[in-house]
Amino acid sequence: MPKRKRTSSVARKRNAALRKWTSAAPDRDLISSLPDFLLHNILGLLQTREAVQTCVLARRWRHLWKSMPVLRVSGDGSIQSHRKFVDHLLLLRDRSNLEACMFQFDQHDWSDRDYVNLWMRHALLCHVQVLSVTVLGGGGMIKELRLDHWQLVSQYLTTLKLSGLCLHNKFLDFSSCEALKDLEMDECRIYADKISSPTLRHLIIWDCMFVSDRRAHISAPSLISLQVNYNWGKTALLEEMPVLVRATVRLNRACLDNYCPKDCNDASCWRCCDSNAGSVLLNGLSAASNLELTAAPEVFILRRELRWCPTFSKLKTLLLNKWCVYPDHGALICILQHTPLLKMLTLRVYYQQWETESTVPSKDICNLVDQSFRSQNLESVKVECYDLDERVQKILKSLVAYGVPLGKICIQQENKSSKSPGLITEQGKRRSTRARKPVDRLDL
Repeated sequence: MPKRKRTSSVARKRNAALRKWTSAAPDRDLISSLPDFLLHNILGLLQTREAVQTCVLARRWRHLWKSMPVLRVSGDGSIQSHRKFVDHLLLLRDRSNLEACMFQFDQHDWSDRDYVNLWMRHALLCHVQVLSVTVLGGGGMIKELRLDHWQLVSQYLTTLKLSGLCLHNKFLDFSSCEALKDLEMDECRIYADKISSPTLRHLIIWDCMFVSDRRAHISAPSLISLQVNYNWGKTALLEEMPVLVRATVRLNRACLDNYCPKDCNDASCWRCCDSNAGSVLLNGLSAASNLELTAAPEVFILRRELRWCPTFSKLKTLLLNKWCVYPDHGALICILQHTPLLKMLTLRVYYQQWETESTVPSKDICNLVDQSFRSQNLESVKVECYDLDERVQKILKSLVAYGVPLGKICIQQENKSSKSPGLITEQGKRRSTRARKPVDRLDL
């Protein structure tokens, strides 16, 4: 006979409490007679200030808020306007373990840093698993709220989200957070040379400013997914990520590693001072199976890195934009020569009529191998564009010349009047504004 699964003691208590509640008399207050864990789940859906106010409903609710496993502290106004409430909340609750603790404030001042640091430390003492701190704005010239130079230490923290904060080296060393899996930093100012975690699985860095004079290194050998989107300052260096599956890297015009017209390699040049240090991004991304790599055409760092282009031995899905075809297609061909298992390629080349191409050929930036790339595994190439102009036709000719059959190439045109690839209908479904058609000739 198959073995019966053992039921934990916690599950048995919960089941017994539910049976007792369902057998209650119909004239009783059934909501108040719910077991504590269900009432805690209900309270966890409310803002913490609202949850505390339930203490006046009945004697049964008087102390329930003190053991809530989820705290949501947010609202209009400055941190100062919430300080008294949060201080009393943390002081009077019974120090039970926290599943999640989320702070969100609209305004702050320099003096608020002490309170926020103290609240975060208190949450860690309560073995919090999910911690989120969001500061949306400041008064006067202040934007980000500066945290103290302290290191997070927790055996329970699994998810950390930080937004609108100033972060330093010691704080971004997560070696003492043994359970940390998810990290998101949004609109933060990063004064650090390294972001490290041996256990991190998912990392998002969105619209952050890297302020350090030295290039920050990201060390996360267990990372599975990575998003580095529209950050400012020097592009962070990605160390080896052997188990990486999905990665998205988007560089904008504010990247300090932007286009250097002379490619001078001068040690005193702030744009090229790292050019002899080898790969900054591509080596760290080389284990990915799905990769999105986009940048403004004038951002120099991606084309420069093709001198040390690694082999993407697992890559099957790749999305690129105009940076790899400006001013010629050398960068695109170089990447395709190093992706032997690639199945799907997407090129987003939305040219505007007023755009002019750079005059520096990419052959001066990357060393091309004069041979066709292997296209046996390539199933489709999708070219997204506004018009089938001369520049798009040149891309098609280059792909065909290097071994891509014309029948595998599909053109997807977007309506210029649409600012996005699709429109959202009232039912929430995306309606495409693009016309898709295969390519059967080059002189379109």
